[in-house]
Amino acid sequence: MFRTLVILGVLAVCAFMAGWFTIQRDENETTIRFNRDEIRADTSKAIAKGRELLENGRDQQAEDDGLFHQQATRPAPPWEQPFLDDASAAPRQY
Repeated sequence: MFRTLVILGVLAVCAFMAGWFTIQRDENETTIRFNRDEIRADTSKAIAKGRELLENGRDQQAEDDGLFHQQATRPAPPWEQPFLDDASAAPRQY
């Protein structure tokens, strides 16, 4: 329970510091005003940054999987192939 209250308090302080709401105190009343334009602007920036990170992660994953920049494979030359000492096999010429 206490942990939940601490987390909510930290979130409220962060929102206040981000300019999402202001608190005005008078002699008779206290007013809390929410700045919806600031909230919308910050959330749209966060969504755009999240999309960018996802796309970069997908591109990186595709590169790691070998979908980009594939190298052509070549057959192994005779000197890299294993030598079989088999008397019944025909002699090889290189």
